[in-house]
Amino acid sequence: MFLVTMDLGPFDLSASIGTVKELYQPLQPDDIKATENSIELMEWLRSKFSTGYGHMPPLDPLEKSSLEPIRVVQGVVDADVYLTNLRIDGAKDFDIDLAEIRMSIDTVNANITLPQININVDFYIDVILGVVPLKFTGHLESITTGLNVVGVFSSTETMMNGIMTFQVTDDKLQITADNLRVNVLTLHTIMYV
Repeated sequence: MFLVTMDLGPFDLSASIGTVKELYQPLQPDDIKATENSIELMEWLRSKFSTGYGHMPPLDPLEKSSLEPIRVVQGVVDADVYLTNLRIDGAKDFDIDLAEIRMSIDTVNANITLPQININVDFYIDVILGVVPLKFTGHLESITTGLNVVGVFSSTETMMNGIMTFQVTDDKLQITADNLRVNVLTLHTIMYV
């Protein structure tokens, strides 16, 4: 049973840094090989999402006992948000709709779809609304369906700790979803006067 259910509908977020290089050049044999290798690596990583590998923790489900507090100061709202018992699942069900690596211009073009991402988390919010102090505790879940991530990333070769690496210099990212639903399962409010 849900205390509050909010269907927030579709969303579309975009972000960019710098100027991404043009992708008009067709893939060359080296590009095709690099692209195939990257897809193979992503599939191998997917096989490790449940167990983790080396320094990579398990990613599906991703579980964190707590996160750093989130501070919100906006107008008459002054709040600290604490999230605990976080669990995210659905990441390993991704589909790689497009992957292209262009070695000559150090650019990656990718399109990844996730059918559904589920997030469950406990929250504690300590807020001052104007001059009224309030505290909220509860549990919520969010269900995002039809999540699509499209990105183009340009990089440059950089020496780091004596090793030649690629550093992202420019990116263009678009994240869309068919629907975002938030269910508040429990909510407790304390008002101090």
